[in-house]
Parts: sequence; structure tokens; C-alpha cells
Amino acid sequence: MSLIHIALAVLVALIWGFNFVAIKLGLGSMPPLLFSALRFVLAAAPFLPFYRSPGVAMKWVIGIGLALGVGQFGLLFTAMNLGMPAGLSSAVLQTQVFFTTLFAALTLGERPGIRQMAGVVIAFAGVLTIAGSLDFGALGPFLMVIAAAACWATSNILTRRAKAMDPMRLMVWVSLVPPLPLGRLRLPGLYRLRRHHRRLRPVEHAAEALSGGGGRPVLAAGAAVRAQFRRPDPGRKTRPAEAGGRRLNHSGRSRQFLAGPPQGLNKEKRGRPAVLPAIFSSP
Repeated sequence: MSLIHIALAVLVALIWGFNFVAIKLGLGSMPPLLFSALRFVLAAAPFLPFYRSPGVAMKWVIGIGLALGVGQFGLLFTAMNLGMPAGLSSAVLQTQVFFTTLFAALTLGERPGIRQMAGVVIAFAGVLTIAGSLDFGALGPFLMVIAAAACWATSNILTRRAKAMDPMRLMVWVSLVPPLPLGRLRLPGLYRLRRHHRRLRPVEHAAEALSGGGGRPVLAAGAAVRAQFRRPDPGRKTRPAEAGGRRLNHSGRSRQFLAGPPQGLNKEKRGRPAVLPAIFSSP
């Protein structure tokens, strides 16, 4: 290798390492799956006008996109959001070399040499050493990164099978696949609820500080902001009031009603009497 090629290889390693730092910083303000989807949108959008077709069959584009975008980066971003350190994630993700060697031997008939197998065994022993030093609570994110490495290896095999003449064209079209499934995928929302609660804490504290002296509008505003992040209950169904002041009851019939505050409100605080629903009965 020439000095230029060595410098380029070092530059790629530096960019790859900083990539995990950027992921960790971005996860501080964005859900992992949404962050991963936006990553691929930004990767494809600038170059799509220059590549009107992928150059390979769509089955390879979809397969690589699901394995690389949804599998690898979806699991990686989620694991890092759950506490997996950036440096450790970068090291553990390199177990894709072990999975790629294994999958290539099973599907492509490629037989690794003795040196390659020795390197794979040493690397896998190091991964087992890291796993043995982890706490039980960190084992879940660690296994998610291992699964992400297996998905990366799967995408390597599919890329080899696709035999693309222009790798850049292929990657642009592959980047169009992950955003839709990542945007529709629903995982346990612990990170999202935690982040939303953290964002709303300053609003709640300010409302509590002002509640002693005319701070009720602030409390109402804080409740309104919180309601925007609250997911609607799918089991609860409400019917909007029809024009003319009619509402449907459970039996499907309509009845007249007059809008007014509940009966239990304090009349002195409201400053006006409560209006009871008017009941009309035929003679």
C-alpha cells in the first residue's frame, strides 16, 4: 500500500470512530429509530437525482436495506440509547467479521484460511471477555449490538450476491428502504416517555413556582403541553357532538342537552349557578 492509501484508510477509521460519538450525541434529543430513519433520508436525498435506477434487481435493494438499515442501525441506535457506550459499541460491532466469515462459508462457499480463522477466534475471545465483565443490566444492549453485527454481515452477503457495478448507486437506493419501516416500527417506549418527561420538567417547575400567585394560566399551559405528548387510548372512543346540540348515547338514540359546568362545582368560585341538563318529556 502506498502512503496515500494508508492515509485514506486511517481517515476512514477516524470518520467511522467519530460516527459513534455523533450517534451518542444525537440520541440525547431524538428517539433512536427516528434518528436512524433521518440518517438514511439525508444519505439518499442529495444523490437520488443523479441515480435514476439502482442498477441491480429490487430484491437485492430491499434485502440490503432491511438488513443494513432496519436490522443493523435500528438495533445499534436502540442499544446505544439504552446505555451502550459509544466506544464499546464500535468495538463489539466489529464482530460482523466473524459472522461474515461464517455466512460466506455457508452461502458462498468461501473457505477462510488458517490465519483468518485464528484472527476470528482471537477477536471472538475478546468479545466474550467483554461480555463477561458486563453487569446483568447491560447484557441486553450488548446482545442487541451483537445482533446488529449479524445483520451487518447479512447485508455484506447480499451485497456480494447483488454484484453491483456501481456501489455508490446501490447505496443511494438502499438508503431509501429503511426510513419507512423504521418510522412505522414500534418498540417499547421507555426512552421516549423518559425524554418527554425530561423536556417538560422546566415547564412544570415554573408552573409550580407561579401557582402561589396567579400562576393558574401557567399550570393550564403546562397541562396542555403535556397533553400533546400523551398517546391517545385506543380503547376509549368518543363521539363528537352533532350540530344543533344533539349527542348520541349508548343505545344510538339522540337526546337534547344544554352545555354547562358539572353539578359538583362550587357556585361561589364560579360566580354563577350551575346549569342542569334540561329534560323534556311529552305530556
